[in-house]
Amino acid sequence: MQILLIGNPNAGKSSLFEALTGTCVKIANHAGVTVEQQKACCCLSSGESIEFVDLPGLYSLNAYSDEEKVTLNFLNEGRLLFVLDATHLKRNLFLLTELLDAGHRPLVALTQVDLARKLGIQIDLELLQSRLGLKVISVSAKTGEGLKELKLAFGTVSAEARRAKVEEGKKPHQRYEHIDAILEGVLTHAPLKRWNPDAVLLHPVGGVFALMGIFGALFLILFGIGKPLADLLETGFEHVGWLLLPVLTGYPLLASLVVDGVIAGVGTLLAFVPLIALLFFLLGLLEESGYLARATFLLDRLLSKAGLSGRAFVPLLSGFACAIPAILSTRVIRSKQSRMIAMLVIPFLSCSARLPLYALLIAAFFPAWQGALVMLGLYSLGVFAAFIGGYCLKRFWFKAQTDELILEMPRYRMPRLRPIYKIVLERTGAFLKQAGTLILSMSILMWALFHFPQGAVLEQSYAGQLGHWLEPAIAPLGFDWKIGLGLLASFSAREVMVSTLGVIYGLDSNWALAYSPLVALSLLVFFALAMQCMSTLAIMRQETKTWKWPLFQLGAMTGIAWISSCVIYQAGSALGY
Repeated sequence: MQILLIGNPNAGKSSLFEALTGTCVKIANHAGVTVEQQKACCCLSSGESIEFVDLPGLYSLNAYSDEEKVTLNFLNEGRLLFVLDATHLKRNLFLLTELLDAGHRPLVALTQVDLARKLGIQIDLELLQSRLGLKVISVSAKTGEGLKELKLAFGTVSAEARRAKVEEGKKPHQRYEHIDAILEGVLTHAPLKRWNPDAVLLHPVGGVFALMGIFGALFLILFGIGKPLADLLETGFEHVGWLLLPVLTGYPLLASLVVDGVIAGVGTLLAFVPLIALLFFLLGLLEESGYLARATFLLDRLLSKAGLSGRAFVPLLSGFACAIPAILSTRVIRSKQSRMIAMLVIPFLSCSARLPLYALLIAAFFPAWQGALVMLGLYSLGVFAAFIGGYCLKRFWFKAQTDELILEMPRYRMPRLRPIYKIVLERTGAFLKQAGTLILSMSILMWALFHFPQGAVLEQSYAGQLGHWLEPAIAPLGFDWKIGLGLLASFSAREVMVSTLGVIYGLDSNWALAYSPLVALSLLVFFALAMQCMSTLAIMRQETKTWKWPLFQLGAMTGIAWISSCVIYQAGSALGY
């Protein structure tokens, strides 16, 4: 027997699902979309096995997002367990009455009853059952109240599957009038006086400053803890390579492949893991506490001008740390078109991997005060490019689509660590499993370009030949073949640009004398705007299930970077710099 948990977002479905099934959960993606489903089995005292499916939440049977459509497609696959939030009865009953009109007779689990009592909400359960004509069982996932009774009641749920189709003729206001009639005498409120944090956190001015402070602290923690962990992993893989070198002494080409290709590729991949896991954990804390929805609300109006909703705020902000977890976190965006816009513009934002080259060139070519302005300008340039890119995509590509924000403000609460831990484990594991093979393959490809033909010097390798081949195209930017080679190498990981320049110039401390400040500025602008990250392309391929959008992103960003750098170098040269 299959039981489908259905209800509004934040109604307590996932908590009830965990309480009913324990930890034996299977995670999978629904066909054709990136929406995840959770399934788990448990046995009743009678010995009958039940499979529970935790469906994505929805507010109405009129579905718009991928998540809502997935839920509707599942309604005919099993028996329904409707999760009814005791703290938001009127809103939850909108969906339940739609299901009743469509012919479904679900079992109802009344959740959040302990919180409702604290809020002074009193519910006449027997009268509610009578009005709905359904079995309603009060449950608490936290205390276990009602779980045994709920399992015993599963056998009484109608097994007949009916197609979910809203009956015509009942308008929303008529439905709410019907709900008011149901709740008359069922629901009473005891007045409570307490301070509401939203007076500050949703204030048009104070809320923005609070948001900046909260996310500033989040990224301080992210860099303060995640970056040292990433560096530690990177160092650990370097040591593994050094330990393997003596073993492979007689096989220099194999040693180079293993150390410089495979281990370096795996190290690059795993170096992202601490940042990804920590970011998901911190965002999970904010979401569980109820604050993330408020941050979304505050920034919705500004982001809507670039074809995005407030839900894109966290992914965009995450892009300053690393584009990979940022693109993964765009799954919170309900509209497919708005999510695509967000994924396409996130790489414009200056991630931490660009910082080594920024620091190297700025320190070498610009005095302190000019360097500070250049650094600020590079970050501002990325933000401006992302905003303009989103605006153009909305205006000329996705102009027929909108992403209206319909958002519930959840109640503040202490974050629960168990669901956060599960989210971190699942999403980090998905990143490693789905992106690992592609990233490793591309790392080996880059190694081959730099090491073949066998025995050739760097300039005569395939990569060196590509650098010379690229030189006519990058000469208008002030770049020579050596910088072109560095750009090729940095495609495997942006940080490699610095070490590649060191290898090309033999770690000569006077390498900067080969270039001018104008060339350095042109290179900084190119690096700030170009798509120089194969890992990001791999994640884009994973999330979009096609190479169309990653290749479009690569071409568009490279073209924008080329034009911008060309304008800067040619204008500077004309002015005598």
